[in-house]
Amino acid sequence: MGDELIPISTNAPRDEGEVSVSMRAVKMRYGAILLVAFLVALVFKWVSQANTFWKVFPAMDDKCHGDDYCLASTLTFRLSFSLFIFFFIHAIMSTGFARHCLGDVNFHSFIVNGMIIKVVLLIVLIFISCFIPFDFFVGYGWLAFCMSILFLLIQSVILLDFAYGWNEKWIPSDGVYETEEDASRYRMWTIICTFLMFSGGVVLCSLMYKWFSPDGCPSEDKNLRLFFITLTLLFGLLGGLASAGIERGSILISNFAFIYCSLMTYSAIRSRGEEACDELYSDPTKVSFNTILSLVIAGVAIIHASMSAGSARSALTTSSPEPDDDYFSFSYFFSCFCLGSCYLAMTLNSWGINTGTDHSDQSAVATDTSEASMYIKMGAVWTTMILFTWALLAPILCGSGGICCTDRDFD
Repeated sequence: MGDELIPISTNAPRDEGEVSVSMRAVKMRYGAILLVAFLVALVFKWVSQANTFWKVFPAMDDKCHGDDYCLASTLTFRLSFSLFIFFFIHAIMSTGFARHCLGDVNFHSFIVNGMIIKVVLLIVLIFISCFIPFDFFVGYGWLAFCMSILFLLIQSVILLDFAYGWNEKWIPSDGVYETEEDASRYRMWTIICTFLMFSGGVVLCSLMYKWFSPDGCPSEDKNLRLFFITLTLLFGLLGGLASAGIERGSILISNFAFIYCSLMTYSAIRSRGEEACDELYSDPTKVSFNTILSLVIAGVAIIHASMSAGSARSALTTSSPEPDDDYFSFSYFFSCFCLGSCYLAMTLNSWGINTGTDHSDQSAVATDTSEASMYIKMGAVWTTMILFTWALLAPILCGSGGICCTDRDFD
């Protein structure tokens, strides 16, 4: 595995420090490509209603027959597929075998240089995708669906890994700070952030009880929404109490997980888009605040999870990292960008698979609004709850004095 890793330690000597800066810059460049692609896909989806240009490609209009939703959907899937191939090639070229064949100098040059040429090649890939038969993207849609679920699982792991890193920086496990001033400052900010996240989660859950259970809502739908909200609220309350009572627990981490789950629960329920059960309901066929908010959340999730994957590599493996294992994995990095490319398509198509004009009653503007979207987001919430609970209980149940994996060190 060492062949595919590049040191990024900021404490490295001068030459390695220069490489470190360039690696951070490269992460931003590839992140910018994915972000721009997300915005372009959004423009394709919304503008295609009045744009007849894409209908000149027989492969694209083969089963759409001029239908706006169908055409917008296949556009986003083709762009997603082009991105997937683009980043998949980079992932392959970042493996240990490929790097060994290229040599370190050529490998660094491939990763860092030629961004303009790569963008041009990506545009060529998008153009070529316009000639691929329609049925191919039905199969790709199912692949994107599965990969997107994996992306959400990885996102949960990365967010918790971020929370634990944040906690370790502000509240070191050994209790040692560089200065007494640092100790008082970090403790003060820990209390402030914990209070804000807990208060935000409680307030949001309270508002969701009001927003998503109006009198006119059918009892079955109302009970389902109340179940989602109550489970999230209980997680925040019980998780905070458990973290305060367990030696290795942290109320900073528990409340970070609580506010994330609260926001995802809000987004999930809004994705259902039923006027009778949503006081904040807005017409999904028109661009609204909820549409913009959903897209911002999706965009931030895609970029953050994709760009953090390489640095959070140890959180995605079952082996314990070495004490000095300060590396960045580009194969993990580009693999997560592949998953992000799939997630882009599923978000913009409300987790639906385009099979032709059978979706003609839907609007091309509708984004991330479906029952499937609601359940998948709630699945991400429950996954985060399970991962947090396991991280809290694992040091007690396993390791020294535990009932399993007694050789595992959780210090």
